[in-house]
Amino acid sequence: MSWGTRYSGCHTDTVLGIGLAIAHYLLKEKCKLVVVARSKNPLEELQKTYPEQVQPLAGDLADFSLGQKAVDLATSKWNRLDGVIVNHGILNPVKRVSQTEAEEWRNAFDINLFSAIALVSLRTESHDGESDQGFR
Repeated sequence: MSWGTRYSGCHTDTVLGIGLAIAHYLLKEKCKLVVVARSKNPLEELQKTYPEQVQPLAGDLADFSLGQKAVDLATSKWNRLDGVIVNHGILNPVKRVSQTEAEEWRNAFDINLFSAIALVSLRTESHDGESDQGFR
């Protein structure tokens, strides 16, 4: 795929490391991004640097309604959503299974797996039958 002004996407966890590097790369290529993370301030800083290309959305992706908000934001601002970069996740719980509660694991799976599935499936639905290359 060629990047550029026609590409708009949703990118999760853009505040540090690889996520932030990916965001900067795409934004320098003139892509438009809805950037999603729990921390609001780093998202707003990214928007200050790329005001016409960034729409920040702060929240926890364990709340599956946040994915719909991201899709709605992209489609209302740019009339399209070409892709989703799923970069978010948590490492916890990192301890012996005997020392954890089932609810800790449920939370980890909600954030690391089910929120990604929910977000990608929303993206697929927004294309109304167009090719979903890369989203199978």
